[in-house]
Order: sequence, then structure tokens, then C-alpha cells
Amino acid sequence: MYGLLLLMLAEGFEYKPGTLIGQLGDCHLYSNHMEQASMQLSREPKKLPTVDVQIGLKLMEDNKTVFIPSHNNIKLNNYESHGPIKAPLSVG
Repeated sequence: MYGLLLLMLAEGFEYKPGTLIGQLGDCHLYSNHMEQASMQLSREPKKLPTVDVQIGLKLMEDNKTVFIPSHNNIKLNNYESHGPIKAPLSVG
């Protein structure tokens, strides 16, 4: 979602999108999810899809309102995914 936000801001303000840097905090893996994590790590990555943003976020003329485009203005191309990996709910 942050990548999409970057693309929508760049399109709306006529900038070229730059680098998106993320920081993960409080990352952890439950002990009963080790098999699923191994399965995820063993998968070959698929080719990344592309996103076309036709209309981006724009500041309206009143300088107080932001135009937010609808999903009809965004197209996800060539998305492929692996099948789901089922894991039991972890409690405590």
C-alpha cells in the first residue's frame, strides 16, 4: 500500500517516483509457524507486477481538500501469486 501511495503522490504532483524505504518493527515468528516460514522461503520469487496510476492524489484549488482517485484509476498488470500457506492461529 505504501508503494501505491508513492505512485499516487508522484502522479498527482507530477514527480517521478523515487525509492521507497521501509522499516519493520517488532517482527517475530511464532514457533508453530516454522514449517510455513520454511515453505515461504523455499519458493521462487515471481516476476513483479506493474502498476498504472492514471490519476493521482491532488490538492484541490481550495488548498484544503485532497482528491483521492478511485480504484478505477489504478490498474495492476501481470500479477501472479503462489498458493496460500495455511498456518494455525497462535495464541499467547
